[in-house]
Amino acid sequence: SAPSAVRARPMAAVARPPRGCAELADQFRRAVTSVALNTTEAVGRHGGDRRHLVSVARGSAKEASVALLLLASLGAVDTEAQQAIEVLLDRARAMLWRLAGPK
Repeated sequence: SAPSAVRARPMAAVARPPRGCAELADQFRRAVTSVALNTTEAVGRHGGDRRHLVSVARGSAKEASVALLLLASLGAVDTEAQQAIEVLLDRARAMLWRLAGPK
């Protein structure tokens, strides 16, 4: 089923976007990739560098959510897949909030 496939691979939901949605789907993929890469880089850093990278990752997670919402509103992603992906993005944002620590 789509939701279990989406849980394993969130980008699978936008692998074949309908006509007119390719750029938005690409933006979603870039934002999700940015979350992963900046989070990974932040783990090895300290102080201001770490806070900056976590902040970038959090911004990318928010960007991915908005792109996903737009894709769903255009019919490029079904509601069930959107909800499953949003759960993952919400978990990522919560983790990043904790990684940011006290200011």
